[in-house]
Amino acid sequence: MAIKPFAVLGTDGRMKAAAAVLRQAGYHTNGTAGAPRLLLPVPLTEDTPGYQELLRSAPAGTLAFGGAVSPGAAQMAVDAGVTLLDYYTREELVWLNAIPTAEGCIALLMQRRRRTVWGSRLLITGFGRVAIQTARCAAALGADVVVIARNAGQRAAAQASGYAAFGLEELARQAARCDAAVNTVPALLFDSSVLRAMRPGTLLLDLAGGSGGVDWEAARCAGVQAEWARGLPGKCAPDTAGEFVGRAVLSMLQERGEQP
Repeated sequence: MAIKPFAVLGTDGRMKAAAAVLRQAGYHTNGTAGAPRLLLPVPLTEDTPGYQELLRSAPAGTLAFGGAVSPGAAQMAVDAGVTLLDYYTREELVWLNAIPTAEGCIALLMQRRRRTVWGSRLLITGFGRVAIQTARCAAALGADVVVIARNAGQRAAAQASGYAAFGLEELARQAARCDAAVNTVPALLFDSSVLRAMRPGTLLLDLAGGSGGVDWEAARCAGVQAEWARGLPGKCAPDTAGEFVGRAVLSMLQERGEQP
């Protein structure tokens, strides 16, 4: 089978690291417009620079890989006759990507506060992949981790991991007792009532996707130091995050029966 070169879009460090993984596996990543394989960045939207141009030059049968693909970007690929696969739907990538996200979150907790993580009472909302990794990192540094989760299974998992866990009805009361908070739930949990309960100056990091989970104006009025910390893997550990992307793309190629 002839090797089908990849055109790599973007200068994001993750894309460079992902391309390096593909090269190590035997793929060519020096393709330009018209290459039959595309490695596209994360997030991939209809406004991603260079995306439309690559689609216009894509030959029949082009296979593309993008991350966190927006509906508009997906439709553009369909219209161009390009098969677009989203590597961020891969379970292994989502789990691994939670590691640099958690480490980046811990770095912000250290940078934005004047106290150690050790000895801090850290509130975490949700107990999915990112929350699990963040709780582990924080607890390893000596933080007292408290988990708020709607789902009873998540609360049980948190308790089994050694953390205190409560339902949403406890959010305001527990938030009032915390030194810092991390939100991983893409729903408005930190509304004005919860934010008013928090101590002024408390650091609140929102890691959630979508529209996030914080009323930003209410946070400002309450004196809460709220920050939307998105894209941490690309900012804090682009090489590692990119390697995870490259490995996911390789798995997707292998599942389609393709070899370099």
